[in-house]
Amino acid sequence: MTPRYVVAFSVRVNCEDRSINAVFNSWFGDRAVTYRRLYDIPDEWGTAVNVQSMVFGNMGNDSATGVAMTRNSSTGEKKIEGDYLTNAQGEDVVAGIRLTKDISQLKAEMPEVYDEFEQVAHKLENHFNEMQDIEFTVEKGKLWLLQTRDGKRTAQASVRIAVEMVEAAMITKEEAVLRVTPDQVDFFLHPQFDLKEKTSAITAGNLLAGGLNVSPGSASGVVAFDADLAEAWTKEDSREVIMVRPETKPDDVHGMLAAKGILTSRGGRTSHAGSGCRVATIDNATCPFGEGHRAASVRFYVGLQPDTRVLRFRAGRHPTIRARPRSSRPDQGRSTRATSAAHGA
Repeated sequence: MTPRYVVAFSVRVNCEDRSINAVFNSWFGDRAVTYRRLYDIPDEWGTAVNVQSMVFGNMGNDSATGVAMTRNSSTGEKKIEGDYLTNAQGEDVVAGIRLTKDISQLKAEMPEVYDEFEQVAHKLENHFNEMQDIEFTVEKGKLWLLQTRDGKRTAQASVRIAVEMVEAAMITKEEAVLRVTPDQVDFFLHPQFDLKEKTSAITAGNLLAGGLNVSPGSASGVVAFDADLAEAWTKEDSREVIMVRPETKPDDVHGMLAAKGILTSRGGRTSHAGSGCRVATIDNATCPFGEGHRAASVRFYVGLQPDTRVLRFRAGRHPTIRARPRSSRPDQGRSTRATSAAHGA
């Protein structure tokens, strides 16, 4: 072996070591600490590193990258949902820096790839007996799966998925009950806007724009254009805040958790903001806020509602009411009661 090969190997190992250490060190980053506090994850658990070969979704128009779930994460419907981008890398999808395509478009754009992905997605769900969240890359027409994990979902979706999996003999009733947590039931009861007041606001011309709704529930608050200010206004001034950003980034997590809702002008359902709180995404053409605004000079309220409309209200906060749980399936009502009993609620 000549010296240049030894040097090349040494450089490669050193690069891998630095990359591995960077992942371990990220456990102590501010956003990781904030996330653990939110979900009661012990600091001593630590994190893991997976080293694998790279595939590239930015090799041309026959390449793509995306994130998809085997069921609808909001309703639980047994239908693949997700986002993807052609000629792009994975971070472009989850970072929310570009407007993504619905996974259904992949069927027209790359039909063979979509058919293969659909088959593999069903196999993974049947293997794990659980809804899956799958990251994938297409490199020059070939499908590669990067990872799969149990998919996050709303309480409505969790109940529906659990009931349907019992009906399909995939899990037992006991397993179904334990999959619906008290926190999910609380999420199901997120506040909503009063229908009469919402209609009145629309009639008065306070409808600003429409966009992609990412999560259930309604929220209103004063607009903040950066994460630090959103957190400060919430903690120090006890304001209810809607954080408005071109897109959200991992470093915005403290503002996302402090805000009552998030509004972005770019991104899709699988971007970082999607798992935070009430979120809507509107495209730049209809965004009523210029990206040059500073939050310190803005003192007006907006509201976000489940049907993706964004409302501006002339005076103060728009009141919300506690959601009243309604179910179109009797099994869902029984499941919610059984969940409370199983968890000792």
